Amino acid sequence: FALFRSPGKYTVENPMVISGHGVEATVNGGQYRVGCDEFVAGLSGDDRDLSVDTPHTAVFVGDERAVLGRFEIGDELRADARIAMDALRSAGFRPVIASGDRPAAVGQTAAALGVEEWHAALSPAGKLELILELRQQHGKVIMVGDGINDAPVLAAADASIALDAGTALARASADAVSLGTRLGAIVTATRVAASTRRIIRQNIAWAIAYNITAVPLAVTGMLAPWMAALGMSLSSLVVVLNALRIHKLHTRAPGRSDSVGVRTVRREATS
Repeated sequence: FALFRSPGKYTVENPMVISGHGVEATVNGGQYRVGCDEFVAGLSGDDRDLSVDTPHTAVFVGDERAVLGRFEIGDELRADARIAMDALRSAGFRPVIASGDRPAAVGQTAAALGVEEWHAALSPAGKLELILELRQQHGKVIMVGDGINDAPVLAAADASIALDAGTALARASADAVSLGTRLGAIVTATRVAASTRRIIRQNIAWAIAYNITAVPLAVTGMLAPWMAALGMSLSSLVVVLNALRIHKLHTRAPGRSDSVGVRTVRREATS
C-alpha cells in the first residue's frame, strides 16, 4: 500500500481512536481509517461485500475513495490457557468469552478452550450489556481483560482482573492486575481469595466465641485479671497463626513452575 511505502514522507495529524471500531487520522491531507470493515468502508461509502471466511481477525485500511486492503491477524493461545479454563470450571466458575473479533475467530478459540458460551463482534457497549445480562441470570460476574475496549466492562464488573501485559487503561480500570504472562495467576487468585475469605470468617467466629465466653467470666470475677490478659493474648495469637496459613497456598500457576501473583490496584471491595 502507498500509505506504508515510505513512512518518512508522511505526516500524520489528528489521530483518533474510535472505541470498538478502529483508528482514524489525516495523512498528508487525506483521511484514512484502519479497523473493522463497516468502519473503514463508511469513510468512502464503499458498498462492496467485505465479509471474509477466515478464522483470523480481519483488519481493513481505507481512505476517502475506497477500501484499500485487508490484513488478517491470528492470535496464539497462551500455553496454559486450556489448563486455566479447566481449573476454573473445576472450581465452580462458568467461563464466557466476550470479544469484538469476528465469529469465526472467536468460535475457534472457544472450541480450543472448551468454552461453550461465547459472544463475538461486540462493541464496548455490547460487552457491558452482556455483563449486565449475565449478572441478572447467574449472579456476580468476574471480568478478565487487557484491551482499551475492555476498560468500561472491567470497571462495571463485580470484580475484575487485568493482565499485566495489557493496556494502561485496562489496568487502571480493574480491581487487580495479574502479574506475569500466565493465565494460571487468575486461578491462583481465585484460590487465594476463597481461602482468605474462609479464614476471615473463622477468625471472626473465634473472636465472637471467645468474647462471649471470656468477657462474662472476667466481669463476674471468675477469671483473674492476669488470666483474662493472658487469654486475650492467646486469642490474638490464634487469629494471627490462622491467618498465616494463607502463605501455605500453592502460589504457582497450574502446570507451570514459574511463580505468579496478583497485585491489587483499587481499594474498593466487592461483597
